[in-house]
Amino acid sequence: MQEYKKDYRKYSYSENNIKDLPKDIILSIQEITNPPIKSEEITNLPKKKSKYSYYIFKRFMMFIIHLSLISLFEILFFFTVIVKYENLSMTNVVDAFSTPIINVCNNFNNSEKLVFSQLVNTFVNITQLNNEVYNDLNERNGQNNIILRYAWTYFGVITGISLITIVINFLNFKVISQNNELNESLIITENIKISKKQVNLIKIIIDNIIMIIILGLYEYLFFETIIIKYLPMSNNELIRYFMNKITICF
Repeated sequence: MQEYKKDYRKYSYSENNIKDLPKDIILSIQEITNPPIKSEEITNLPKKKSKYSYYIFKRFMMFIIHLSLISLFEILFFFTVIVKYENLSMTNVVDAFSTPIINVCNNFNNSEKLVFSQLVNTFVNITQLNNEVYNDLNERNGQNNIILRYAWTYFGVITGISLITIVINFLNFKVISQNNELNESLIITENIKISKKQVNLIKIIIDNIIMIIILGLYEYLFFETIIIKYLPMSNNELIRYFMNKITICF
């Protein structure tokens, strides 16, 4: 029986879906249409403005977080250490004057104590002194509470800005730059690589100058509105403290 050969037209890829093609053919087509970018071509691409915007954002976030931590330290250090040390230094001066008097009064008899009490009462009105101390104390606490609220307001505003930058960062505020930096890596193991990158001394110097300027402005603001307006112990409070120290003489 004679066999007849049929002439079939050669398979045409243009008449079919590319998905129906074998994988090796698909890969070869993709390489032709979208050739991989060489590292030399990447480094030679123009820089985008978005890269600088993202760089400025990162530096701003670093500076503002640093400033928020400094502002917290300033508040805690001033109101818990400096204020207590200042009050203690003033009372120590009064103690230095009152200690010799107390040593003398320890040898007084009752009549001598009576004479000393009358002498002191001619110069100091205890009732009036107590009223003035009460008023001074209320004024001092009121003023100091106001400036303490100012200090926490500064901290709250700076910390709020810091949190906003952190939230933006976590929401993937990422600017894709076409100019990727290709650094050679020092291979330690198959999965661990250390990037070989030189220290940018100019960048470090500029960052520190900017940070010093920011801290200097904040320190000036903190000094002018908080420290210089803080009210220490009044003269009447110190006199009352002195009178309480020498009660043994009465």
